[in-house]
Amino acid sequence: VKQEDGGETITITTYAERIDLANHSVGSWNACYTVNLSLGRISGSVSITAHTFENGGNVQLHSNMSLDETSAECITSNDNADKQLIWAKSIVKKVQAWEDKEVMDKLADMYERMNNEYLKSLRRVMPITRTKMDWNVMAHRVRITLGEGHDKDKLKHQH
Repeated sequence: VKQEDGGETITITTYAERIDLANHSVGSWNACYTVNLSLGRISGSVSITAHTFENGGNVQLHSNMSLDETSAECITSNDNADKQLIWAKSIVKKVQAWEDKEVMDKLADMYERMNNEYLKSLRRVMPITRTKMDWNVMAHRVRITLGEGHDKDKLKHQH
């Protein structure tokens, strides 16, 4: 509990990080919520970073969201433990609802729009060579293997 001009405040900070190098992705979540106990107000912000990378390219997302100040029940440090527990649970529910509705829903909408609108417009229908790419990796490996074997046989016959 911190004493400020506006009264007593509590700052709640959450941080999570995920590093998954095997799947070529990393990300972090950093949230900060300020609860003014005297005024019964809560506000917050969330900062999200995601980075996906592979050979030759990467995509990054940096998102900062401010959550509008809203009312919370007033409480003092003199209130009994039961009232403080009920108050704390109500703050946790408010934060969870914010994160679900204001953050996760907005991210889901953004990803959906990005996939349906932006990424499709960036993709080429045909590569520059005007030949459709066969994305079958095994077929490419077989061709490379056969091609290497063919070249070796060719070199043997020339000697």
